[in-house]
Amino acid sequence: MKHYDEAVAQFVQSGTMNPDSSLPRGVKKLLQSLSSPVNQSFSRELWEYNLRDRISKINEPILVVLGKKDIQVNWKIDGKELETATSQNEMASFSYPENANHLLKHEEKPREKLDARYVGRNYNTDRAVLDQDAMDVISD
Repeated sequence: MKHYDEAVAQFVQSGTMNPDSSLPRGVKKLLQSLSSPVNQSFSRELWEYNLRDRISKINEPILVVLGKKDIQVNWKIDGKELETATSQNEMASFSYPENANHLLKHEEKPREKLDARYVGRNYNTDRAVLDQDAMDVISD
């Protein structure tokens, strides 16, 4: 992540990016595509956006749902940061469904056995269904 973060910081600061050669090929391709001229305005907004700052200013009901089997967002670390950021909002609520992935789809495999390759191939297939606990908390 260090080299990814360095490349993003370089892009945000200068508008250019030279990803470290030690990054995996797929990550370098992703960074290069996001920093291409056609995507630069989107990428700059994405990389400069700070959810903790934005969410702390909201005084309306908020529901944050982070699946415990999400390998892109860590429900313990990121959830705690968002809970802290919304501590002044009595209408903020949080849910961490045990078997939901990044898309809130049900994942049977244990969290410690999930890796990027598996997730990339399986988390949004035709066989993937919304996690029932995630659906229940959203509909309630």
